[in-house]
Amino acid sequence: MSDTLAKALADRALNGRPGDAVAHPISSGQGWRVKDVVCTAGPGDSPFEEKNDYVSIALVVAGSFKYRSARGAFVLSPGSLLLGSVDESFECSHEHGSGDRCVSFNYEPAFFERLA
Repeated sequence: MSDTLAKALADRALNGRPGDAVAHPISSGQGWRVKDVVCTAGPGDSPFEEKNDYVSIALVVAGSFKYRSARGAFVLSPGSLLLGSVDESFECSHEHGSGDRCVSFNYEPAFFERLA
């Protein structure tokens, strides 16, 4: 588990806060951004729904979680790639353990079309 995730989980335990996901910007440009996303949710937290506002490609670097969308449900762990479409809703849960960390690459649809 990464030090960043371990510190976030320790902070959550110390302060008694509910689990949440926090995105830290790494870099950005016109039509794209890269974020370090640290989630401290665990088995006792309710799944939460999110929606992509960009085309997203995320790499799971620590922890594991269940990802559910209209396309199905999958358990993701370090090394997994997560591909998300614009305006696609999804839900994440942590039934098997607490926390995860992903590096997320986000692209505005027009920028991504030019890349593709």
